[in-house]
Amino acid sequence: MRLSKLALALSLTSLATTVFAAPAYYRFPSIRGDAVVFTAEGDLWKVASSGGQAQRLTSHPAAEVLPAISQDGKWLAFSAAYEGATEAYVMPMAGGVPKRISFENDQVSVLGWTANGEVLVTTLNSTGPASHRIIAAINPQTLMRRVFPVADANEAVLDDSGKYLYFTRFGLHMTNDNAKQYRGGATAQVWRYDVQAKTEATQLFADDKSNNRRPMLWKGKLYFISDRNGAFNIWSANPDGTDARVLTQHKEWEVRNPSIADGKIAYQLGADLHVLDIGSAKDQTLTIDLVSDFDQQRKRQIKNPMEYVSNIEIAGKEERLLFTARGRLSIAGSGPQRRIDLPVPENARAREAVFSHDDKSVYAIVDTTGENEIWKFPANGLGKPEVLTSNGDVHRYRIIPSPDGKWLAHTDKRGRLWLLDLASKTNQVIDDAGKIGAERQEEVIWSPDSKTIAIVRADNKLQRPQIGLYSLESKQILFVTSDRYNSHAPVFSPMDAGCIFTRNAISRSATVPPGVTAIWDRISRSVLACTRLLCRRGTASPSRPTMS
Repeated sequence: MRLSKLALALSLTSLATTVFAAPAYYRFPSIRGDAVVFTAEGDLWKVASSGGQAQRLTSHPAAEVLPAISQDGKWLAFSAAYEGATEAYVMPMAGGVPKRISFENDQVSVLGWTANGEVLVTTLNSTGPASHRIIAAINPQTLMRRVFPVADANEAVLDDSGKYLYFTRFGLHMTNDNAKQYRGGATAQVWRYDVQAKTEATQLFADDKSNNRRPMLWKGKLYFISDRNGAFNIWSANPDGTDARVLTQHKEWEVRNPSIADGKIAYQLGADLHVLDIGSAKDQTLTIDLVSDFDQQRKRQIKNPMEYVSNIEIAGKEERLLFTARGRLSIAGSGPQRRIDLPVPENARAREAVFSHDDKSVYAIVDTTGENEIWKFPANGLGKPEVLTSNGDVHRYRIIPSPDGKWLAHTDKRGRLWLLDLASKTNQVIDDAGKIGAERQEEVIWSPDSKTIAIVRADNKLQRPQIGLYSLESKQILFVTSDRYNSHAPVFSPMDAGCIFTRNAISRSATVPPGVTAIWDRISRSVLACTRLLCRRGTASPSRPTMS
């Protein structure tokens, strides 16, 4: 009997140890003294700066994010959507009821504390016809708010003297865009504003074209993150922006959400938290144990499975459907065929899956490597999948297989159209819509003989969609419709190389000519005229479009 109790106790101890050591996703660290507060499972937790068992601070169903510990270590500010909009709240570090300190009815992000005990936040301005980001300091006791006169600022820190405000303007982080090495008009910039002199703010690192953001201050030094070496890492500089030096050298994952206090910087790297000691340059990964029931990991009944289906494709030769749901791929048919679950790797997600030309394979975009790569799966579920690409540094949109099974056309977020040769595995760009500011090709259609690709996108700054025909033989694209009208929905006829499409050719008040099939466009309130473009084989160029 005693042996049975001992065995039971040991088994329970083993189970508890497994639960405590379960990995979690840690975000938004804030450090002060020996404490680090962070977000996990949508709640706030506190752990020692050396790691260990974490203590849950909040338990509300709404998510608490962006914690910031006050300079005296007694208070904690954070953002939460307790009552609809995301607002700023404060609570004692020892625990207690959160107190709401902002009433913007908008997205309020907590940035930190000032030396005077104010909470720095960023939100949209609540006055005037145009909206832009502002930086404000809120007194948590009186709820008085003062707004700093800096435009389009979204991150900021005020030095202890209250003289200089360092802030970030723009940046793709405002739209949750994860594009790497972005160098466009929304590049993040660090500025310095003299609060007391009230002169114009000056841009630091003005000659540097990379993204510089998240300013932090410690002992007369400016710390920030920059992607000037390829990925976001922690840098230091003088307060005027001179003598910039890199402190971390991460490449696979980028530094996110850093906070600084007492000579240490806590930051997020992937799903882990790190603490960098500035003096010794020691960088430590925190080992954190969450004491939790991990309710989000519990298996539960799905009442309506179709709510989780993100994509459905129809097979071309058999009565089968390809489903994408929660990153997994399954094939099901109407007959006695079994359901086939394709072998997507355990820690990966698949999307935008399509059948091959003969239905024997499935192509999908998989994120196993952390990037967007195209994989090939056997449609019968037998055998190992094959990785077809290796350069997915940009979000891929769609996969369009050719009818002859020799090519894969695919698009990405930079507006590029790629062509993958399935035999040689060579992958090349055949069209770049990003050069004229277009994010993607609206439509990509193969001709039945797999020799021509019809592309729908704008060809100039007017941004009106046109039909372009790309020839695999000449490797050139020819736009065959005018920029005077919106042209779309190209379809190749099966008998010859004719291309049929629609265009906004007639205003609503106009009289529809005899013989024209008119379709009302509810958005533009115009008539869609069905047009036929003859592309005879052996001709140097397509004929002029004719109404049909």
